Amino acid sequence: MEIRNFQATDLQRVVKIERESFRSPWPEILFRRRSEMDPDGFSVATCESKVVGYVIGRIEIKKGLELGHLMNLAVDEEYRRQGIGSLLLKEIEDYFKREGARGIWLETREGNRAAENFYSKHGYEQIDVQEGYYSDGTDALIMCKGL
Repeated sequence: MEIRNFQATDLQRVVKIERESFRSPWPEILFRRRSEMDPDGFSVATCESKVVGYVIGRIEIKKGLELGHLMNLAVDEEYRRQGIGSLLLKEIEDYFKREGARGIWLETREGNRAAENFYSKHGYEQIDVQEGYYSDGTDALIMCKGL
């Protein structure tokens, strides 16, 4: 298992994992843009050279504080429950710490118990609900964690 920065050759595999993981997947162009805008905030997990997961985040200023925004994290279904998601989460948290972030926030689809439990297990707490956040009108839970 290796975690490294995203490379252009990883794109199709990342898009495939995204489409298989989410009801409202990001379009391919968003992955390209994120890799161009902040390459250090886009990492992939590989197993025997195969991309099996990814994480994307960026630093944002909220109310005068630098915070990490965990934008996307997914693991190929075949490789779930092996600690890969936790490794990717640690990778992005470490990136945010290096960049001076004071905390991290994320959105997750309301009702996605697996995601809620995963983030709670790693110290994230729900602080708000963003109504109608997703394209299908589903609400998002806003979760955060201090660094």
